[in-house]
Amino acid sequence: MRRVAAKFVPKLLNCDQKQHRMNIANEMLDSVHDDPNLLQRVITGDEAGVVHHEFLPQGRTVNKEYYLQVMRNFREAIRQKRPDLWKNKNWLLHHDNAPAHTSLLVRDFLAKNNTLMMPRSHRISQIWPPLYYEVRSASVSMELPLVNVSTCELHFVIRFFTAKNETAVNIHRNLVSVYGEGCMSIQMVRRWRSWFLEGRQNLYDDERSGRPVTATDNAAVAAVRNVMEVDRRVTIDEIMIRLPPGIEIGRSSIGTIMLDVLNFRKVCAIWFPRLLSENHKQQRMEAARAFLEIHRRDGDQLFSRIVTGDESWVHHSTPETKRQSMVWKKPEEGVPKKAKFTISAGKVMAIVFWDCKGVFLVDYLSSNTTVNAARYCEVLTKLRTSIKRKHPGPWSRKVLLVHDNARPHAARTTHTLLENFKWEIISSGGEPLATKTGHAWYNSGIKKLLQRYQKCSDRNGDYVEK
Repeated sequence: MRRVAAKFVPKLLNCDQKQHRMNIANEMLDSVHDDPNLLQRVITGDEAGVVHHEFLPQGRTVNKEYYLQVMRNFREAIRQKRPDLWKNKNWLLHHDNAPAHTSLLVRDFLAKNNTLMMPRSHRISQIWPPLYYEVRSASVSMELPLVNVSTCELHFVIRFFTAKNETAVNIHRNLVSVYGEGCMSIQMVRRWRSWFLEGRQNLYDDERSGRPVTATDNAAVAAVRNVMEVDRRVTIDEIMIRLPPGIEIGRSSIGTIMLDVLNFRKVCAIWFPRLLSENHKQQRMEAARAFLEIHRRDGDQLFSRIVTGDESWVHHSTPETKRQSMVWKKPEEGVPKKAKFTISAGKVMAIVFWDCKGVFLVDYLSSNTTVNAARYCEVLTKLRTSIKRKHPGPWSRKVLLVHDNARPHAARTTHTLLENFKWEIISSGGEPLATKTGHAWYNSGIKKLLQRYQKCSDRNGDYVEK
């Protein structure tokens, strides 16, 4: 058995939809069988169009009124770009059965303008492309001679006919009939045929010594380096344009110089939550030093006192990932299917606090409200009650609260409340506490705070990568 993930499909079809698609496919195949030129008259498209396209204005949806205007513009595009089909009025429209496409308003417009329509499937992108290629392969042959073929393909054909004991003349005649007159000379066909008869297996040409390399000499390397030092975002095509007149090297040679000679690599910029000012870095340095000083004083017992938390959006429904859908299957069994879903638009703000053993408090924000200083103080009061209930005794008075410096957290009323609680406060400096989930997430995540604060101190308050 093998463990495989479910195959994502746009939609799980019921029996009626599958039968409807089968009927459409059979009807189209019969139509093409009766009229081989049918596909040359088909114009198909979704909202993006084929001979015509329009971009949907922001805030608009594709309703019947909007799609009617698209159909008017679409007909005008056909008149301009497909004059032969427009003049003979023998073109066929093929689009899916979306509500806007099948509305009475659109159907009346198409009927009034004598627009012929082909049977509609559930979704064009699901049935039309494979059906199109299936019909094309049944009704249209390949155009000869074939062009842009590799020499390896020609060598394979020679080997095939050699195995059938064909003569070099017959092999060359077959090559010319398919690939054209200039595909290969009769002398080269004889040479490759003799090599295959001697037992050769390699279809590729043997490597040659070639001309000496001159594209990566000192002058070319210096010219490329000068262009790179001026602008590190320059592309290979721009380097070719900016090279001095005396330097003429190809695109691949420039890439070789940059990668192998100059040892350059093109990388993307690292995304940070924000670019820190000197004041921000100083605040992060002070928070890191304060935490490290407390750790030197209390040792690892510090981690059992830490309580941390933050706000986060929680969506009403989060789709299952592809890895979460993996199941065990046998070779003869099919891959399970699942419809694609997106994260729901509905969401709620949650304020979560936890320590090294688990979650203390989860408080959900009511709709149309924000986290201000008064609301945050209410949550801290609930947090204190939860700590006393779960950890009664003197420990509840030795809490070390680690939270960021958001405005509700740094407000004067919040500081006054925490002073009354007699809690110590450390800014998290924006550093994540953990990167994994599970039962050990809380303990290992909080212990990583020491390492991250040490890196923050070593980097003079700059962001710390994972």
